[in-house]
Amino acid sequence: MSGLSGAARAVATLMTVVAAQGAHALEGRVVALEPGCPHFVVQTVDGFMIYEHLFGPKPRIDDTIDGPLDRAGSWKARNVTSAADVMMYLEAGPIPQRKVEAKIPFKCKKNRPAPAEAPADR
Repeated sequence: MSGLSGAARAVATLMTVVAAQGAHALEGRVVALEPGCPHFVVQTVDGFMIYEHLFGPKPRIDDTIDGPLDRAGSWKARNVTSAADVMMYLEAGPIPQRKVEAKIPFKCKKNRPAPAEAPADR
């Protein structure tokens, strides 16, 4: 790119960034979540991914999520169903379906408040 003008270099850089982002874009469907739990599961062509919802409208069952679903860390994705952006954190994935049930309760248990003690009988 050293022989390109400033404008041509900027366009080439932008095209490279767009191509790199497109290479990581995946689409998945929300298949599991629990009320009161920030974690949810998305099924992709690569397998099941567990995410923590950080902010934005919380996805619902059967919502379609589009973005770099296989990228580690926090990032913004698009909830295609609700036409809203969602910030998410990849906790685990891809994982096989048989391990999803075991992982979700564990991750949600650590976020649940302790049960209140029952009142003593009088």
